[in-house]
Amino acid sequence: MSDKTIALSARGRGPKRLKIEADGCLIHVEVDHHDDQGNPLTHVSVSANGDRYAGEPEWWVAPGSKVTATGVGLRVVMKPRRKSRGGKRSSRR
Repeated sequence: MSDKTIALSARGRGPKRLKIEADGCLIHVEVDHHDDQGNPLTHVSVSANGDRYAGEPEWWVAPGSKVTATGVGLRVVMKPRRKSRGGKRSSRR
C-alpha cells in the first residue's frame, strides 16, 4: 500500500484547512494559527464519534494511544460488540 501525501501550508493563498474521512473517524487539520506568544501552530483534531453517521458501528480512540515528545500515536478502533449468550429464551405467559 502506498502513502498519499498532501501538503498543507500557511504560506500562499491555498486552503488552510484539511478534512480527512477515514473508517470510524474524522480528522481535521488547520494551519496558520498562532498561540498567545505569536508562535505559529497547527491544530489537529480526531473525532472517533461513531454515532456521527447513523447505522455505523461505534468507534473509539483505543487505550494505549500515546502522546510523546516525538509525536502523537492514536489508534481508532471499532467498539467490540457483546457476544450473544446463545440459546433460546423461553417466554412465560
